[in-house]
Amino acid sequence: MPIDAYENFDVRMRRESARSRNYVVDAGDGKTGRFQPPFNSDRLENIEILARSGALPSRRVADTTREEEARKIGSALFPCLLNGEVLAAWNRKRETAEKRDRGLRLRICCGGAPELFDLPWEYAWNSGEAFHLAQDERTPIVRCLDVGGSSKAAKVPDLLRVLVVLSGPKDQRTLEGTQEWKRLTDQWPGSFEGKSVSLQLIEKPTAEAVNTEIERAAENKEPYHVFHFIGHGRFNEDTSEGELLFEDRAGKSDPVSALKLGNILRGHSQFRLAVLNACEGGRAAVGDPYGGVAQRLVQQGLPAAIGMQYEIPDAAALRFSESFYRAIAAGRPVEGALTAARKAMSSVDGLEWAIPVLYVRTNTSRIFTLPQAPRAKEPPRTEPVWDAERSPAPQTAPSFLVGAPLEPPTGALATASPLYVKRKFEDAIVSLMNGNAVSIAISAPGQSGRSTFLGRLREEAHQLGRKPVWLDLAALPGDSLRDAKEFFREFARQIAGKLGMNNFKTAIDQRWASVDNNITRCQECMQNLLESLPGKPRVTLLLDGADCLLGVPFRRDFFALLNIWHSERRPAEDVPWNRLDIGLATSEEPLRLGLKFFAVPLPPFTLEEATKLNEAYCSPLTDQQLNDLWKLVAGRPYLLQTCLYSARLGVTPAHDVGSSTCYPLCNELGALLSQVQEQNLSAGLKEVIERQRCSDEAVFCGLRALGIVGQSRLPVQFTCRLYSDYFRSV
Repeated sequence: MPIDAYENFDVRMRRESARSRNYVVDAGDGKTGRFQPPFNSDRLENIEILARSGALPSRRVADTTREEEARKIGSALFPCLLNGEVLAAWNRKRETAEKRDRGLRLRICCGGAPELFDLPWEYAWNSGEAFHLAQDERTPIVRCLDVGGSSKAAKVPDLLRVLVVLSGPKDQRTLEGTQEWKRLTDQWPGSFEGKSVSLQLIEKPTAEAVNTEIERAAENKEPYHVFHFIGHGRFNEDTSEGELLFEDRAGKSDPVSALKLGNILRGHSQFRLAVLNACEGGRAAVGDPYGGVAQRLVQQGLPAAIGMQYEIPDAAALRFSESFYRAIAAGRPVEGALTAARKAMSSVDGLEWAIPVLYVRTNTSRIFTLPQAPRAKEPPRTEPVWDAERSPAPQTAPSFLVGAPLEPPTGALATASPLYVKRKFEDAIVSLMNGNAVSIAISAPGQSGRSTFLGRLREEAHQLGRKPVWLDLAALPGDSLRDAKEFFREFARQIAGKLGMNNFKTAIDQRWASVDNNITRCQECMQNLLESLPGKPRVTLLLDGADCLLGVPFRRDFFALLNIWHSERRPAEDVPWNRLDIGLATSEEPLRLGLKFFAVPLPPFTLEEATKLNEAYCSPLTDQQLNDLWKLVAGRPYLLQTCLYSARLGVTPAHDVGSSTCYPLCNELGALLSQVQEQNLSAGLKEVIERQRCSDEAVFCGLRALGIVGQSRLPVQFTCRLYSDYFRSV
């Protein structure tokens, strides 16, 4: 469930003394910590290059390297923000906020050391729980400026009105701003139908026209609440001020300083937020916290502003806007909408997700509140008024784009997603959960929809009033997969935390210090948890990413533990194991793991199911085109969704989608080849091609986990003709 309310956790930073390199971080109530900035200026420059380097052809391998670097950066930043007493206070307040179903907003206040605003705090990485704070809706990072202002959220009476300025001066590099506006308006009638948001594109992107339109709207009692700028931005080294490049009457660049723009917006109290989708809209001079455009607007009275701390690639800027406003239209707070945008960016664009920065005034809480009931029969104003002499009007969007869901093909699909296609066997499997406790192993090669079906089980557990616990084994923190004792301890701690039993973590640590056998330790801890849960609810434990354990020395112990939990059930007796369901997603056959679970082999999509997916995308492919694609990828759900997504956006012509040379498939094949090479699977793949076998079990498991080969060992076969043709050719 999205977070709709936040509590604040402020950390204020200052120098320990005038000459000291040490800084103090103060969380109030006497809770302080000390640190030294982890990066020098050269390192910060390298981080900026890393952040804005954009997507590379071999996306997954390239991004993996960059993501590892981002985690290193974030791991260095996290203890600067939260350490010692401050970290303990953060953890306590976070637990309290979670009990109230609220998020905890980490507000970074650098007024006592403005040079620290230059650090990319948004990358902060919690290594203990393995996540970037800014990518979790429950822990957004906000930069707080020490200026006053109202703490009351403005209540929007009818529509949240957004004034959009799309500036493309003739003397500057052409941006994808028109495409950004087009994608927003294309999806608006479908994704935001009935929502309380209105977009208005200004006719001429001049400072004069902006001022005139704002005054007109105010006089007509239809004031704007959000100012959104799409275009070029820069930091003027001579004036140490940020600037946005509007257009003059001749269509050439007109640099508008933050002070000038602030004067235009100042006095219009209904303006609550500025979104500057421009390069360096959030950059300031070292030591001056108000030099950037976003910061200066906040200083001049705006409650909040989003700016870009580095140059942002066009594709990332586009994805940011569409994801941000979709979340806003759904009623989420600005912090939650920004988190949603970060996630959308990280799923496709690499590390640009940390470039947007949210600045707020000291006393700002919620920025605005959307109306509960939108106005009936009044569609949002999305028709831009174009100046024909300045630029041609955009072409009308293809009919299949209008109203279609825009959801990139990454990760598991929620059952509520319009793109979710229920398979014929699902209801029968899910119905097993209505009776006694059950253990289910979802078995299929990679890219088969295992995580999505595991999510279906989670939704069913929710509906049945149970406590679902989702745990991605591949995401356990630290060196868990290298050390059996550490893995089993962290496994137990994660389950306790997700059950809301954080007080058990200390007992778990003590248990691991006194007992030698990992299976015994986990067995006793799980039993204690089941017996101690208030009300003794039935728990549904859902384990994703189990393939990461197939090559570790303690693999046998882990699956033996799951078998014990399965076998300890006694339907005729009152034992805690009767209140534990288990769901496991793996590419291995359960019997080969020694599991006695109910096996659910996931087949590929049938042509009928592929047709339903095509219809969910508003049918960008004809029946024949879909049939050709379905045969090529053998019904692989992920590949089908990738191609349909690309066809629906118009990135790939529909008649090319059934070809292995089309963009999305070519991109996927290149990424797979890079992963094969990085994981040293090439020799095994060659053996599969030449002999239809793979003598190295670990290599076979790796190829199967990637979805390249199926589960059969004799003979080993490719999962689809696409992979067979491609890997034989390279």
